[in-house]
Amino acid sequence: MSGPYDDIIQLPHPTSARHPRMSLSNRAAHFSPFAALSGHSAALAETARLTDQQIELSDDDKAVLDQKQRILLEHINEHPEIMVTWFQPDEKKDGGQYITTTGRLKRFDESACMLLLKDGSNIPISHIVPEEIAEYPLILPSRARVRAEILNWLKREEKDLHIPLSYTLLSNAVLLVEEGLGCAFCLDGALAIRSSPSLIFIPIRPERTTRSVLIWKKNHLFSPATSLFIREINILRQNME
Repeated sequence: MSGPYDDIIQLPHPTSARHPRMSLSNRAAHFSPFAALSGHSAALAETARLTDQQIELSDDDKAVLDQKQRILLEHINEHPEIMVTWFQPDEKKDGGQYITTTGRLKRFDESACMLLLKDGSNIPISHIVPEEIAEYPLILPSRARVRAEILNWLKREEKDLHIPLSYTLLSNAVLLVEEGLGCAFCLDGALAIRSSPSLIFIPIRPERTTRSVLIWKKNHLFSPATSLFIREINILRQNME
């Protein structure tokens, strides 16, 4: 049986006089597999990853935890060693995981409802999830972009919620909340509410964060008040780094 390449198939392999022959490992690298669908394996792994559901505590369980918290706060100046098991919501899917944290208590952040440990760890002891807040009358910001972010966190459309009022200034929203007209969304630390015994700030979970940018003209002569403000901002920034 003959073929079209009979005249060359038995000839020796040509060898260059200038370039060495490629090793077998380098030749094999030309045919190594590649990821045709970049990120597909990671997406499958994320889908298969399991999360826990948060346990709904009974009124008795909540009362026991409140009592333990009161005892803990009574001894906070002693910086006791504590061990806390708490629920951390997942940022990518429903559910989350229970984490046990051990450390020496530094202080209690009342506005954020958070225990701060000396090693820098933060433990939230109170938060609210979309399923809980959606049942209340809501007072939302008037700005469309901020409003859309809140609705995205709630995973609901505006028509499915009870939104009796909107606000432009947070100080006005505080007055509405004090009158019992609804719950207002705001940034942590945007307004001091500790002076009012009828108000409390409760963090949301999953957490949403934002950033602000301060810009000023270089080598510009500012007023004493503005110069002091810029200096304080720089000190704060250095302490955060």
